[in-house]
Amino acid sequence: SAATQENAVAQNNLGVMYERGIEVKKDLTMARSWYEKSAKNAYRFAQFNYANLLFDGIGGEKNTQQAIMWYKKAAAQNVEQAIAKLASLNEEIKTK
Repeated sequence: SAATQENAVAQNNLGVMYERGIEVKKDLTMARSWYEKSAKNAYRFAQFNYANLLFDGIGGEKNTQQAIMWYKKAAAQNVEQAIAKLASLNEEIKTK
């Protein structure tokens, strides 16, 4: 629904604010929590942001498998950075 989508955008924006310390004290755990909520509401940019924090272990434990799943969800919604990230990960796997 439109309300869920708007809510997801707001959740992602809160994540960005916490990640960067914009108008709130920087808090990477809170950033990750808000990105996760938004990602689960299918907001594509939050899916990418959440994947990054999972991949790098920021604001919580590192979880590469979960990160890749969220990169794939974002890529399926045409997030260019997610498509590029998956391509670079595939290259890394091939060259090992």
